[in-house]
Amino acid sequence: MGRPRSVNLRLIAEGIFYVLRTGVHWQAVPRERFGPPSTVYYYFSQWVKAGVFQQLWVEALAVYDDLQGLEWTWQSIDGAMTKAPLVERPLAPIPRTVARKAPRGAC
Repeated sequence: MGRPRSVNLRLIAEGIFYVLRTGVHWQAVPRERFGPPSTVYYYFSQWVKAGVFQQLWVEALAVYDDLQGLEWTWQSIDGAMTKAPLVERPLAPIPRTVARKAPRGAC
């Protein structure tokens, strides 16, 4: 029969949304707040496979469309590509961080 489920699915969902909102690594999920990070990730992966988040997105769009209205006749994509900000600066020499060997017979 297996072990009974002993996790709070509400806390698991909050942990998943915490990761999605903050961008922290799964292993950085606060255990004392959401439970074991591996459990939070396990449920995330299962819910992705089951299409839970896709269905949430569809439902959220429908609610927003009812409340505010969506303009479905056109769509737009925006983006920008620029050079990295430090590309044109000359690189400074890297300071030596390893101790040099003492000359022979100095000890």
